[in-house]
Order: sequence, then C-alpha cells, then structure tokens
Amino acid sequence: MNFQRKAPVYDPLAPNGHLKSSITKQHNLPSASDDSSPWQRVDTIKTAADKLDAQFTKVLRNISESILKNEVRLAEQDRRDAIKLQWQQVAIVIDRLLLTLFVSLTLGITLGLTLKGAV
Repeated sequence: MNFQRKAPVYDPLAPNGHLKSSITKQHNLPSASDDSSPWQRVDTIKTAADKLDAQFTKVLRNISESILKNEVRLAEQDRRDAIKLQWQQVAIVIDRLLLTLFVSLTLGITLGLTLKGAV
C-alpha cells in the first residue's frame, strides 16, 4: 500500500501568496495483507535499526573529530597569541631602552656643546 503525503509549498506566483501542494513523497509501508511473517518484519526492523545506529555512530564520530580538531586549533591559536604577546613585550622594552638612550645622548651632547661654548 502506498501513501502519498503532499507538502505545502509557497508559490510566489499564486494570488495572495497562497500555499500550493505540489511536492509529493511516496512511502512504502507494509500492509496487513503482506505474506511476510512477523519474524521477517522483526528482522527488517532490526536491520533498519542497525543501519540507523551505524549512521548515528558515523555522525557522532564526525562530530567528535570536529571537536578535537577545533580544540587543537584553539590550543595552537593560544600558543601563537602567547608568543605574539611575548614579542610585543620585548618590543616595548627595547623601544623604551632606545628612547632612554636617545634622550640621554641628545641631552648629553646638547649640554656638552652648550657648556663648551660658554667656557
């Protein structure tokens, strides 16, 4: 026995945007008049459950792999950020040392030339 289910679809060309049922899906469901025994039906259900279980396991494995890859990526990003911060701190220290050296030399030379010219 075949059952048809019509899913409503929005048809933009329909007046006032009415829903239009144009897609049909056929589902083959066992009927009471089938010659199959209840044990065959149980085997069919078990097989379907095994397939569903295999698909579910595959999806869970993919999710787990994605989570692990994301954790590795985040750990690598944290490591890079830590290294970047360390280099920024080194750059700040070197910048301040060079600024201090520049100001000291400029003041020293200026005072030296000024005092030498005053003598």
